[in-house]
Amino acid sequence: MNFVRRRFRFYLPLLMLVITALAGATYTPVHVTQAQGGGALGYGSNAYGTLSAEMPLAVYSFNGSAGDLVHIYASNWTGSLEPQIDLLTPSQQLLASTSDHPFAVQAQDAELSVFLPETGAYTLSVSGANGTTGEFVLQLMGRAAVPSTPLAFGQALPVTIPQDAGAQYFTFEAEDCPTTLVIQNDAPGQPFTFPFVAKVRNEKGTEIAQLRGGDALEDWVTVAPLSGQYEVEVLADDPTLTGSITLLVTCSGDVPGCPADGTGVLIPGAPVGGCPRCPGEPVTPDPVVCADFRVSIDANDDGLVTFSWPLVEGAEGAIWQLSHEDGAHAERLVEGVTSDTVNLRDLADSGAFRLVVHAWSAADGYICTAEVTIELEGPPTEPEPDPDPDGPGQVVPFACSIRLESPREGMANGLQTFFWSPVEGATGYRLRIYNEGSALVAEGTVAAPATSMTLDVSTAAIGHGFTFTVAIEALRSGEHWCVDAVTQMREHREDGGGEPQPGCYFLNVVVDPPNMGSIAISPSPNCGNGYNPGTVITATASGKLQSWSGCGVSGSANPITFTLNSSCTLTGHF
Repeated sequence: MNFVRRRFRFYLPLLMLVITALAGATYTPVHVTQAQGGGALGYGSNAYGTLSAEMPLAVYSFNGSAGDLVHIYASNWTGSLEPQIDLLTPSQQLLASTSDHPFAVQAQDAELSVFLPETGAYTLSVSGANGTTGEFVLQLMGRAAVPSTPLAFGQALPVTIPQDAGAQYFTFEAEDCPTTLVIQNDAPGQPFTFPFVAKVRNEKGTEIAQLRGGDALEDWVTVAPLSGQYEVEVLADDPTLTGSITLLVTCSGDVPGCPADGTGVLIPGAPVGGCPRCPGEPVTPDPVVCADFRVSIDANDDGLVTFSWPLVEGAEGAIWQLSHEDGAHAERLVEGVTSDTVNLRDLADSGAFRLVVHAWSAADGYICTAEVTIELEGPPTEPEPDPDPDGPGQVVPFACSIRLESPREGMANGLQTFFWSPVEGATGYRLRIYNEGSALVAEGTVAAPATSMTLDVSTAAIGHGFTFTVAIEALRSGEHWCVDAVTQMREHREDGGGEPQPGCYFLNVVVDPPNMGSIAISPSPNCGNGYNPGTVITATASGKLQSWSGCGVSGSANPITFTLNSSCTLTGHF
């Protein structure tokens, strides 16, 4: 019997329908770093941190290579914290930023996926949106660049998925039409066909769709015209199973129709309609069972909509379909829940949306159906500045953006003046400096319109250290509004005041988290307060050491020996 249920059909630039932690493809095993305010991370790290009014920013660093796919997930643990993730390139340029995503496990969670553009040390900061505070869990996953097979437009490609095999990767370019990736699946499996998983990512690395096989002969995703290159990751949902699928990239108007009887062959240009219903799918809902089936809506002005529906006896889940008046469309299958959340502005900035929810089971298909119309007004426009900023009609802008102007590539070992860009509507600014262990070592606050501040950042004032993070915050009514953070080196002192002499290297040692252990270094400094180039260093940890990072070392050997060929920071993770 031929049957087709098309799921996850959408036409949109950026709507993420199913978001999961990235899997497969040589990920580093997970280890735990319990840094309270930041520190060094590696792929596979889990970090636990706390944001408070006194420390509203946690700054981390990790090394990455060009082409790596990095997935960052920040989850609220306690408090009202709404995590905000900012990722900076090795040259301290903002690469990506996000505050939340519509399908997170918790509404406050934030997620970011991106392909790294260059090799080097990246800076990752976590802050609280809208001044929120609390504890969070941060996960960093990474995958090196992988070889992929290009999908030729209009040419179907058979793909075999062997047993216990890793993921296979493919790429396609969006043409000058709404471009559709079709996955035909006529291999046997449970409940009906082979249970594959296909993850689709845009050229930035964001996962925009996840298609799952098992209950349909075809699945597809449609992306906007000329929207760039997309990566398709294909693997079996159960690695013990084997099966085959066919991939086809074409214009949405040429999407194949139902497979011909008994052939299972894709038919380009065949009409989309007329596919037979799935086995047992009723023509009309049961009027008794569905008498109270309604959709309830909770929407805000930002376009974020949470909708819910009653539990239906016999239903295994629900399929919701969201369509905009201009034709943009999204669908999603959910199981085990009776509510979901979506950001309408991922489909369109304004207009009328039609939301249809079907209670569903594999045996009976659509059991009940309900729909509702949602009207969304356009996003607020930036107001014109008030000609009299001190008058009663003062206008506060909707967005906040601040930049530390200087220094950005190195600061003095002594008095240093910091400059930043003005923020319209800000009532003050707060400058904070953190050492490599993410401890706050200096702080100052000034009222607007001042855009500079001088602090003593000498060794005597803020302690030993090679690298520091400078964070400038814009304040509104005394509360955190937005922040820019730059990690930079501090110059060496030539008078022996706690820093190595010229030609010597400085070794900074960090215990992470503080007070969980100790590290002994041998030999003692042999070049002023530093070390001669090429000195062999032995580090011995006391406590439950988990791993080392920095200074070119890794692993958990204890003691560990390395050669000092540059100034660096050695961190022991306990």
